[in-house]
Amino acid sequence: MDGVDLEKIPQEMLKKYIIYAKEKVHPKLHQMDQDKVARMYSDLRRESMVRMLPSFRAWSFVRHSANLRHLMVAA
Repeated sequence: MDGVDLEKIPQEMLKKYIIYAKEKVHPKLHQMDQDKVARMYSDLRRESMVRMLPSFRAWSFVRHSANLRHLMVAA
């Protein structure tokens, strides 16, 4: 990464850091920042749904095909 030597954070230290942050860190956002965060989160959700849609369609098709196959065998 551009000549920067990054070390991996040990799992146990990361867990301790997350616990500490949950207990001690309570950020306050101004209304404008809250709006930006909400908009960014909304955009990320929309993008992820667009990417997931083809897999949902494929799964639905497979499931529907399996149901039809089951009905055809029963008949």
